[in-house]
Amino acid sequence: MLTGGPPRREAVIDVRASQIGNESFNRAAASCRLTPPSVSGQQPRLLLGISASLRLFPGRAMCEEARLARATGARTVREDLSWAQSEPRPNQYDWANYDAVVTTATNAGLTVLPVLDDAPAWAATTPTTIPSDPASYAGFTAAAVRRYGPGGTFWRVHPGLPAHPLVWYELWNEPYYADHNRDPGAYARLARAAVTAGRASNPAARFLIEGDTGYQTPSGGSADWIAGMYAAVPDLGGYFDALAVHPYGGNPAIYTPADADGQPGRVQLAHDELAAHGDGAKPVWVTEIGWSTCSGAEGCVTKAQQASYLSEFLRLARTTWSSYVRAVFVYDLRDSASRPDDREAWFGLLAPDLSPKPAWQSLRDAATSSQ
Repeated sequence: MLTGGPPRREAVIDVRASQIGNESFNRAAASCRLTPPSVSGQQPRLLLGISASLRLFPGRAMCEEARLARATGARTVREDLSWAQSEPRPNQYDWANYDAVVTTATNAGLTVLPVLDDAPAWAATTPTTIPSDPASYAGFTAAAVRRYGPGGTFWRVHPGLPAHPLVWYELWNEPYYADHNRDPGAYARLARAAVTAGRASNPAARFLIEGDTGYQTPSGGSADWIAGMYAAVPDLGGYFDALAVHPYGGNPAIYTPADADGQPGRVQLAHDELAAHGDGAKPVWVTEIGWSTCSGAEGCVTKAQQASYLSEFLRLARTTWSSYVRAVFVYDLRDSASRPDDREAWFGLLAPDLSPKPAWQSLRDAATSSQ
């Protein structure tokens, strides 16, 4: 709460912008109809996607959110497939929410990249804690790919939907930030169990494991996450199809390998680490990248910088990193209109009033040129 004077001007503007955006969104949602766009059957060399959080919107609101996501030119949306919501009790599944996500995205001409995360209370102490028993997560992974993968039960009961089976699955989200047992070995063993079960359930499924070049250990030190995974599971390469990275940071044109932490260019270092372990042929997927247009906090950028950085990152993905980077997912579709200094609220390509920021056009141009 603000005291000692009138409200800050930017706070007043943000509230009004949010009201305008909500009113516009609700009007559009009331009459939302999805018509899958006509696109070339040829897959682009670089897959472009976006995070849109469709799962958080009910009914026609989900329809409108999917329409906004597709308007960016992205072909894919990255969506959490909540383990807690889908398996609230062991071996008892409720797929209603994700069925709606997949149905809506498919009708919009989007393919879903599911992130299998959010541990239920019966499997872990917190939603982000890596389960101590890999078998429970492996069972959930097998059930998910059996339902949504190529030829899965979801598609058999929805024969009228365009064919957009969920081929790729991302195992967990940022395990190097886990609340407890932040351990690359625990995650590597979890991934090994999940992929083994997933492949047995649906051989057509493909799996992304998460990695970064460094992480903070529970004792407060720093260590190499990728090296830690291989130390725990030396044949790790047999248990993943691509590496997912989230190389947040500043200007992607600036890269110093000796001090790559916090630099988007560390995607190159992640690939080099795979190569050092004999897995240089494994693709790298950037499943989150973005810059926050907040103000008054560390890491904020201007809207012009956000657009410039995204354009440069996509250029590097198509040139310098083109031999191994296969996908880039932008975070996030739109701002949540919180305080101006709330860094997490301003990664969107759409402002609170739903007007496109310059970075929206950067993604749209890149997507259009690849189709």
